[in-house]
Amino acid sequence: MLKNKSLWTIFSVLMVLMLVLTACSSGVATPSEEPVVEKEQATPAEASTENIGTFAFFANLPNLDPRTNYDYEVGVLANIYETLTFYDPQENGDLVVPKLATSWESNEDFTEWTFHLREGVKFHDGADFNAEAVKITVDKIMTSDYPTSVFYLAVDEVEVIDDLTVRFKLTYGAPLDLILSSAFGAWMISPNDINKEAEWFNAGNGAGTGPYQYKSYEPNQQLVMEKFDDYWGGWEDGQFTTVVYKIVEDSTVREQMIRSGDADVTWQLSYDSYATLEGSGAKVYVEPAFQNVIIDMNTAKPPLDDVKVRQALAYSFPYDKVVDNLFGGYATQSIGIVPAGMWGHDPNLPQYNYDLDKAKELLAKAGYPDGGFELTEYVNSSASEEIQMAELWQAELAQLGIKLNIRPMEFETWLESCFCGPDAAEYNLWDSLWFPSYVTPFDFLYNNFVSESIYDCSFYFNEEFENLVFEGDALSTDREAATELFKRAQEILIEDSPAIFAIDLPMVIAVRDDIQGFYTNPGYNGVVFWYNLRR
Repeated sequence: MLKNKSLWTIFSVLMVLMLVLTACSSGVATPSEEPVVEKEQATPAEASTENIGTFAFFANLPNLDPRTNYDYEVGVLANIYETLTFYDPQENGDLVVPKLATSWESNEDFTEWTFHLREGVKFHDGADFNAEAVKITVDKIMTSDYPTSVFYLAVDEVEVIDDLTVRFKLTYGAPLDLILSSAFGAWMISPNDINKEAEWFNAGNGAGTGPYQYKSYEPNQQLVMEKFDDYWGGWEDGQFTTVVYKIVEDSTVREQMIRSGDADVTWQLSYDSYATLEGSGAKVYVEPAFQNVIIDMNTAKPPLDDVKVRQALAYSFPYDKVVDNLFGGYATQSIGIVPAGMWGHDPNLPQYNYDLDKAKELLAKAGYPDGGFELTEYVNSSASEEIQMAELWQAELAQLGIKLNIRPMEFETWLESCFCGPDAAEYNLWDSLWFPSYVTPFDFLYNNFVSESIYDCSFYFNEEFENLVFEGDALSTDREAATELFKRAQEILIEDSPAIFAIDLPMVIAVRDDIQGFYTNPGYNGVVFWYNLRR
């Protein structure tokens, strides 16, 4: 039986975990692991010298709870915690490889999965990693009102077979090996921690099985991780023994840090600056990524409760100007919500192109022949190109008699504004960059546009669309059949236009050129797996 969570139940939990409700009233939210193959396990060893890596990070880290995290803090969590499987396109196309599970098998209809676990693995607090620990973690997440529980919709029961064997029984066939590689909701957590309060995790506490463990955390300043001596993968000279995440919201300062060598890695810079970094002691990686920029339209608030107005805005957006003039030339116009390169993407979907005449025609039909209204767009202040994108659009809307007010906001405040709900949300437009939890179209469709999701920032509801999304997810072991359902869902979405599907973007990240072993992984957007790196 599918689990249905109301928006408000999930909302109330997240408010306790990471939000400050007063923001609502003010109107103001990848390199992969080296593939793990069957080989003789390395012997844990002390690195001969200390090697400190520094990541100049663009925002604070308010939610370090591995049970509920659903955002960029994954860059830290992915070094502290591990999953049973690991998405590794570099090694195996779009398949998964072993991590804490060494092998697995399913029955013919994918309703029963058995995972065989790695022996001798310890959590940072000394607890054993075993089948019981897997059951405790998954049971906690899938039976709670966490937003991450959506990944376990198909799971009916987790059964311990023996110490190193765990079986999942599903109510319908699902690609559980892929789901358990998720960047969100699939981290294995020490049984000693699983019931701790969110505030405890958010203070920089928690034990995983990963190569690094927490050392210290000063909110708004820095988070420090140190190597876990007893990590099951072992240690070699040249690996990073300490990793520092320095919180630096100013992109100009982050750029200076990577140039000077005060940072080893950074991202979320002005895209124009990347071209000048080559030859400065840094290398810029531009790699495929499953991420896109969308602009949610608040369908609960006039005038965007009228589909004709929303369609008019979609025609008014200057796609070509954005692609040609912003994002360092890396952007491409989106076709639907599922990004190019991911299964379920359909390049033949209908799409909106810039057409002010068509926009005027639709506005007239909606009763706004001369525009005559104002819109307010909330934008993350650390995303300078997205602010410029809004400014380009502002000029086009002015030609339609529409005034666009652009409100850049500090990241946390911007994010919180979406979670206020339709009654309190004061924006008309909400600009965001989306990347996946695990590699599935369901993530993009469910999280952005299904009404029970906390990230439905357009407050959109269409029953036929939602049925198709859930039906597609239930058929996801048959990608051809699922893609057809996801395509039909996207056609409804494009017609209803609850958002502008603006651009797809690659991952662009700057790394000092003395760092070896770096590459990005679209399944773990923005994550640096420090264990793989050497200097």
